[in-house]
Amino acid sequence: MQMHTHTPHTYTHILTHAHAHTHVHIQKGTKTHTHLASLRFHYTWLAWLPTFLTTTLSVDLTSAAHTALLPPLAGVAASGIAGVAGDGLLKLGVPTHVVRK
Repeated sequence: MQMHTHTPHTYTHILTHAHAHTHVHIQKGTKTHTHLASLRFHYTWLAWLPTFLTTTLSVDLTSAAHTALLPPLAGVAASGIAGVAGDGLLKLGVPTHVVRK
């Protein structure tokens, strides 16, 4: 079995050259598990949490919806910070497999 190798791109490079990265090399199993985890996260935080807060804790629906939006927004911010930090580690010479963990 022949393994395909390619040079990993930094987060900044991918963002600035998005048109060149329409095909991402990820194993099928990894992509499936990531997708299912993402769906579960979005269902829990955006659909179930407001219902839980309104029925169990008697919070009004508007406040419950705003509360449910906080974790995904924090995730967006953390992803951006992690990407820039990962680029910095790669530039310092830290091996790619260590940065990804």
